[in-house]
Amino acid sequence: MSDEQRKHDRHLIKTKTFVALGSGYTRVGGIRDISLGGMAFEYYYHKHLNYEPVDRLDIFSPKDCCYLASVPCNIVYDETVYETTHPLFIIKRCGIKFGELKAEQIEQLQTFIKTHTEIHSSAEHNLQAS
Repeated sequence: MSDEQRKHDRHLIKTKTFVALGSGYTRVGGIRDISLGGMAFEYYYHKHLNYEPVDRLDIFSPKDCCYLASVPCNIVYDETVYETTHPLFIIKRCGIKFGELKAEQIEQLQTFIKTHTEIHSSAEHNLQAS
């Protein structure tokens, strides 16, 4: 997805922060970047597991016990980044679009972005230009 299609600036994660998809948490991985509209993360994909469709995710940071629960979402893409040396696993990158958030969730997400990210260089350029 090109930057021009995004409604919100992406922010790079500066602390170890994770996402868990679905009720069974079969996809858990490290967040790469996040915005008010969505996020991208990478995870180990087990080739023999059946992954359930998801419509919710949890975001958590073990360092400061930050936890955002039951964030509505849709998967935009879920693609292989590279093969591993293990025969059962590959690394995948998953793009998420957040669904309709409640006011409290928007506030929690804004706080999370302020405390756990650094602004992406293209977003910083856009802020300076305005």
